[in-house]
Amino acid sequence: MPDETNPIFTGQVVTELQAQLRFSPQQGWQTVRTWRGKREAVEALVAQVAFGAIGVELHGDAPYAELAVTYGFLFGQDPANDPTQIQSLWSLAANVVQKPLMEHPSLVEVFNSSPPKYQLVTGAPGAPSAVSQGAALVQFNAQIQRLQETPQAPETVVWDVYDLSGAVAGVFRFYYTALLNNVTTFVWSQFVLRHVNVVAPGSSVKPSYKNVLKFYTAEQLKAAERIPATIQFELPVGPWLKQTPTLEQLPSGKFQITQEWWSAAGNDQLIYPPVTNADL
Repeated sequence: MPDETNPIFTGQVVTELQAQLRFSPQQGWQTVRTWRGKREAVEALVAQVAFGAIGVELHGDAPYAELAVTYGFLFGQDPANDPTQIQSLWSLAANVVQKPLMEHPSLVEVFNSSPPKYQLVTGAPGAPSAVSQGAALVQFNAQIQRLQETPQAPETVVWDVYDLSGAVAGVFRFYYTALLNNVTTFVWSQFVLRHVNVVAPGSSVKPSYKNVLKFYTAEQLKAAERIPATIQFELPVGPWLKQTPTLEQLPSGKFQITQEWWSAAGNDQLIYPPVTNADL
């Protein structure tokens, strides 16, 4: 920033008008400072005020001139090293994805229920006994494979895995009917927690690759990332899978760091590890 102890800032030779703030989606916040005065004094001022500017305009003919200087940062800040240059934005968005039909909530609820909502035929007809969810899931998948090889009408299938009320058999019938119609996926909307930092080139804030593709609980995430208590949304329980951060240079010369965490469901939790206390 210019040396404002210089006599040309006293108003005797050059007069500075009130600074103006403006915002554009492409360049972010900017400050426009304007000076008026004798042309030779205004021209001499350019070298003092042009450092860190993204635009310099000199207008007017002798003996007077007007100088407008645009900075890609807020008034009074050093664009390279001022830590207050960090613009931090939190948002909770949605991600629309295609998930395997086997991960449909109705099927997940059946196989993850406690006590189990099904029974598996293991002995004589009419004498079923309950077994673990895993054993019933294996049996169910085996029967689905057989039915795909030799299709039957959904209403005629007698399921090896069933409950006495028939409600679970209805869920299985829905799944099998979908497969007969070549429906293998369904649309799912998941939460996306997004944190965007806009920083100056000399900022100490950098992308963090620690714990990428690991799961956080909501409490771990709040503590590790210091999510402000003032955000206007309630963070869902999760768990939250950390994604690889992105870094992008903006037209203003600043850098935008974007970090996302995706809420997990279904088999995601079987594939990726959780964050441990040692990771934090």
